[in-house]
Amino acid sequence: MIVATTSVLEDGPRNAVIQFTGKLETGDSETDVLKVDVSLLNPDSNGVAPTNVSIQGIMFSTSNVEVQVQWEGSGNPIAFVCPSYFAEKQNFSKFGGLVNKTPAATGNILFSTVNMITPSTNSQYNIILWLKKRY
Repeated sequence: MIVATTSVLEDGPRNAVIQFTGKLETGDSETDVLKVDVSLLNPDSNGVAPTNVSIQGIMFSTSNVEVQVQWEGSGNPIAFVCPSYFAEKQNFSKFGGLVNKTPAATGNILFSTVNMITPSTNSQYNIILWLKKRY
């Protein structure tokens, strides 16, 4: 059984900060699971809904599982990999963030978990994404 939670820490007119946690039991995995649905984010001050996001930053910790942060679109390409047994914070804002330029891009973000090193009940992740809305 997978226990996953999503907490919206901020959802303003320009930025969103969202935290994701997941605990996977032996043999479980997530494949192309929708984590950020751009259509559900708050609009700007003029009521215009965002159509895409860029990833401005990420902070994560993983235990016994790798998490692939993916863009939803043609082939669901990987935007960032959170390696197993690792913790890190990355800031992508200095170059405009990670942007989805995939054909048929929806603006949404997916997660897939892979490479559980040993089957265990201690496979878990904690990820925070700093997002900039694009209109």
